[in-house]
Amino acid sequence: MVGAVYDDAVHNPYAPPGTPNAAVFRPARVPETATHRAPPVSVLEGIRAVWDAPRRNENLLLGCLVTLIPVAGPIVMTGWRAEYHQRLLRGHPDPLVKFDFADFGHYLGRGVNPFVANLVVMLPAMLGIYALGVGVGLVATVVGTTLESTGVVHAGQVAGGVLLLLGTVLVSAVANAAQTRAELTEDVGETLNLGAILSYVRSTWTPVLTKMLIFAVVGGLVMVAGVLACFVGVYLAAVLLQLAQVHLRWQIYSRHLAMGGEAIPVRLAAELPSEAVAHSPTLRAP
Repeated sequence: MVGAVYDDAVHNPYAPPGTPNAAVFRPARVPETATHRAPPVSVLEGIRAVWDAPRRNENLLLGCLVTLIPVAGPIVMTGWRAEYHQRLLRGHPDPLVKFDFADFGHYLGRGVNPFVANLVVMLPAMLGIYALGVGVGLVATVVGTTLESTGVVHAGQVAGGVLLLLGTVLVSAVANAAQTRAELTEDVGETLNLGAILSYVRSTWTPVLTKMLIFAVVGGLVMVAGVLACFVGVYLAAVLLQLAQVHLRWQIYSRHLAMGGEAIPVRLAAELPSEAVAHSPTLRAP
């Protein structure tokens, strides 16, 4: 299903089907509502949104614990981040939902497809870029040594470094497209749609590259602050930055839509197990 347009504005646009006041969803006609004006994309706003969110400390602490769980932990975190991104897109008033271990299995199931899709995109891309950059440097070293020319060696090493830098920049744009599609669709086939990924890269490469560079600097400062906080703060900072990146991806996607870009299919909203218990008088604890 494609989000953002609803049949009845009175209905709650973020309530899952089957719950009171649930919206009737239909495909969004984004080009009709697009302003074609680029809204601002702010790295600091992404970090601030997580920092100012309700239950911040609890979510960061629980996020750290989940991250430390072998194998399942990163997949569960992927499912939680997908829920955050989708709630941002639906305009939920409290998008960063409280992490509840009652939802662990739910997030685990939802996180598998995005986790696998991101792995399929990122691993070959990073290995290929690394191999290309290092390979150029090694070839230049061999040729330079054979010719007894340090100039050739140095030139080759510089060229290899430049290729690594350019490759990393390119991969970041592709990774943003793949992660955005993975978090919104939660479907491997939709995520790995090469044509859709390249189209999204063309539409968003400018804000992605500029904001990711800024994010790297700001994120580095946040990690330093975590180190100064008895080092334990590093783990909290890492979770904070992961969630802030989700918010940044949502901002970039919102800009893409405002400029008339094609909408990404979004997974149909579903109530979390913890929410179902809270909403059901028969399941709520006495």
